[in-house]
Formats: sequence, C-alpha cells, structure tokens
Amino acid sequence: MKAQQAQQAQQQLHTQNFSGPSTSTSTSGGMVNPMLGPALNPNGPNVGPAHPSEGPMIWQGTLNWTVGTKPNGQEETVSIRLGGHASPAQNANELRIVAESWPKVWRMMGSLRSTNLHELSAHTTINKPHGLSLHLISNGGGKRDEDLYVKICESMINNTFGVVIFDEIGHGVVLLYNRTMRTLFGLVF
Repeated sequence: MKAQQAQQAQQQLHTQNFSGPSTSTSTSGGMVNPMLGPALNPNGPNVGPAHPSEGPMIWQGTLNWTVGTKPNGQEETVSIRLGGHASPAQNANELRIVAESWPKVWRMMGSLRSTNLHELSAHTTINKPHGLSLHLISNGGGKRDEDLYVKICESMINNTFGVVIFDEIGHGVVLLYNRTMRTLFGLVF
C-alpha cells in the first residue's frame, strides 16, 4: 500500500513539474489568489451566450487578430463577432453611452504581452476603467468561431493580455481572460 502511495505522490510531483505552467491560482498555503480568481474551470471558456445576470448587451462588433498558421510562417488575420456586457460593478446605462464611441472593429495589436497583475491592479485602481465581459455572437461561423474564441481565451490563461487601441491619445481596451466568468473580459481605458 505504501509503495502505491509513494508512486502516486511521485507521479503527482512529476505532473506538477513537467506538464507546463500550472493554471492553479492557489498560494502555497492553499488560499485562492483574489487577483486570479479560482482555478480555471476544467470545462474551459464559455462559448455560450451571456448569462442573464450580466445584463443587456451594450456593444457589439468584431475582434481581429493575427495568428501564424501557415507552415511557411505566414500570418493570417482571423476575426470573431463579440458582444460586450457591462460587468456587475458598472452602470449599464452610463456604459452604453460611452460604448457608442467605441469602434465596431477592434484590432488586437501585436502579440500577447505578459501581465504583471499587481501593476495592472494598481493601474485600474487609479484609472477606473470600464469593465465588460465579451461573449461570442453567433453569425454563422459555428464551430470555427467557437474554436477561435476558445483559443484566444486559452492563450490568455497564463497571465497574458491583448491590447486594442482606439485612438491616438491612448484610449483602448486591455483584453484578459476572466477565470471566474470563463470569458474574455475587457478593461476599457
């Protein structure tokens, strides 16, 4: 019995050390890190419509980004239709007015960037950005759109983010993966 337990412990240690970055958000004391939310839901990103508690859709448009998919290294631009819903802490009517000035096509700039969550948290405390959950809107893209949505979410799991710039004076959105809601989340500055 002890040999089997030792083998299981060794296998668990091997899995933790060699299976790539962990998506666990627990601290060494077993507490959940509030900046990252609970551990990633094993069901992955939610490709379904927004939950009614998220309120009405206040923005809809297209997110474009570039991926290197060709064998010769060429890049391809992909896009999905998204709908933005005010986060529970936001005033939906106020945000709807602000959202009217946002472009209908969001182009993610460059590659994903590493996130210093402590620094980002401090920045959001000072600047009070608008927050919205971004859900896939069905437009006939079907499984391909769902796959793209899941891939962009999964690419942001390990503390990375995307940037969309709206104008020359620095307005735009920081795109993150919200582990609790299992959806893309935008912080609009």
